[in-house]
Amino acid sequence: MKYTVEQIAKITGLTVNTLRVYTSQKGLGTRSGNRVYYTDADVAKLKKGRRSPAAKGKAWKKPAQKRSAPAPVKAKPRKRAGEEKPVKEQPAPIVNKEEPAKKRSFWSFLGISMKPK
Repeated sequence: MKYTVEQIAKITGLTVNTLRVYTSQKGLGTRSGNRVYYTDADVAKLKKGRRSPAAKGKAWKKPAQKRSAPAPVKAKPRKRAGEEKPVKEQPAPIVNKEEPAKKRSFWSFLGISMKPK
């Protein structure tokens, strides 16, 4: 017996668009003009490859991955009471009071010296 896409959709519970995709991928049905007709053998193939609705949600979940034990945490050295970090003394900036600091040119980072006007 010949079935249309709409009839097969009702029989299998699949949508019409899904059936059209399966038709092109699996080579199901026979074309006659602009229509595709399915036989009983095609219906059996579609039902065979279909999962039950209860298994649908379970089949798409990723299997649980085994987690390895977390890496041990290294202990930080404790500060003892009364211990403080030594403060580094910074040298005083050298300031030449006689000569003001020269303003650097924008091009100086390239090593280009621009002549003053």
